[in-house]
Amino acid sequence: MGDRWQTVDYIEIGIDGDGSNGVISPDGKQLFFNLFRRMADGKWNSDLYVMTRQENRWFDPRPVPGEINTERMESQVSVSRNNTLYFIGHLEGVRNNYGIYRSVFKNGRYQKPELLPAQVNSKAIDWTPWISPDEKILLWSSHREGGHGSGDLYAVYRDRSDSSQWSK
Repeated sequence: MGDRWQTVDYIEIGIDGDGSNGVISPDGKQLFFNLFRRMADGKWNSDLYVMTRQENRWFDPRPVPGEINTERMESQVSVSRNNTLYFIGHLEGVRNNYGIYRSVFKNGRYQKPELLPAQVNSKAIDWTPWISPDEKILLWSSHREGGHGSGDLYAVYRDRSDSSQWSK
């Protein structure tokens, strides 16, 4: 610890598939990630999974409980201090068919995801959401018009008086 980098540890998830895009919850007790798997029909799917930490080991990989995982792809998860998840999921009619969603953790389960508003989701590709632990700042990458390259960083801020509203 201290001011030195630690050695890298490989985490065995113990289930078939390729885990990626892992993020540790702000309290350090959960590891969220997406798991890519080839389905029986030959197509690929990605669902969000979670593992819990006990002492210095990660255990119990399982699908995120609630209404998040579908037959489509869910990926690139970020988690706030109160366990709200931000992630990309299927969104018909936009480039690459992905949108950024938010799902609140309530009564031990994640609720139906809500699509974030137009200032976050454009008609271009929007991906890799990162939420601050207090949910006041959302960062993500986008190919939207007016950018400077092939994936610029954008930020929005939550309205202090109305937490359902985001800045431009």
